[in-house]
Amino acid sequence: MNLDGSLGLVALLGFGLVFAFIATSALIRHRLTRPPRRTYAWAVARSVPGDPGEMPEPPEWTAWRVSEGKTDFEVWDINGDNPHGPDMLLVHGWSDSRIGALPRLAPLLPRCARVLVFDLPAQGDRRDGVPLTMGHREHEDVARVLRAREAASRPVILFGWSLGGGVAIQAGAMLAGSFDIRAVIAEAPYRMPLDPARNVLDFEGIPRHGTLELAMGVHGILCGAGWGWRGFDRTLHAAELLCPLLVLHGTEDETCPFDSGRAIAQAATNGQLAPIKGGFHTSLWTDERTGPQSHDAVAEFLDSLGDQPA
Repeated sequence: MNLDGSLGLVALLGFGLVFAFIATSALIRHRLTRPPRRTYAWAVARSVPGDPGEMPEPPEWTAWRVSEGKTDFEVWDINGDNPHGPDMLLVHGWSDSRIGALPRLAPLLPRCARVLVFDLPAQGDRRDGVPLTMGHREHEDVARVLRAREAASRPVILFGWSLGGGVAIQAGAMLAGSFDIRAVIAEAPYRMPLDPARNVLDFEGIPRHGTLELAMGVHGILCGAGWGWRGFDRTLHAAELLCPLLVLHGTEDETCPFDSGRAIAQAATNGQLAPIKGGFHTSLWTDERTGPQSHDAVAEFLDSLGDQPA
């Protein structure tokens, strides 16, 4: 092979490598921003409750919609047992949906006037075409729900898990001037979006070295967070909270590092960490070993807040 032929082959291989790198990054971004959906059909296929009415002891509930600009999604409004208690707004995690709220209702309903649950963008049964920003702007949906609810001035407690845990912390810090936010509960939160993304891709065997950083950097620019997601760190938002914060975190969490949860709790002025011994990321409420721990930690925290007058 002559020199020109060798250089051509090298150039072709180089182009192929660059193309493969960019294509893999694009696929990773698509995977992270359009996670597998947990829809009502998903619940039916697994013989688990798909809405509050299908629970073994179904509470009274209704559904209403939030429509604001391009935003259009349904909210479950579940009656609690304490009419004088606060409202509770739940925010689910990545690749989950409002269905994931159902196992968490047991310690909440006796202590709240009602529990509100909705699907984050591009997840669950939500179909309005709004993209998932990986936690950068989802707090705006929290604000939309709080504005649209009946008696919008009522006090509220925010409770989120994983991605939703960070959203709840951010919302608690940024919306305190607009709503009466009494407390925040963050289950298995993470500090930066790269932390769980690395682990998710490793679990699935998807090559990520360099490609993940490119995917997240591009997505950060497109959603307004910037290449380095400056200001995203959940410890920064936790430090701005004016209300109590409970961080619930499994000691064996394989997706979101336990140390992240501890750092977030320590950053808050009035934060506490509830380690769930032997707990993994997605089974804190469904595993018979960790479910009671999670229930008791949340119940004790809510009880410690004392009376929450409306």
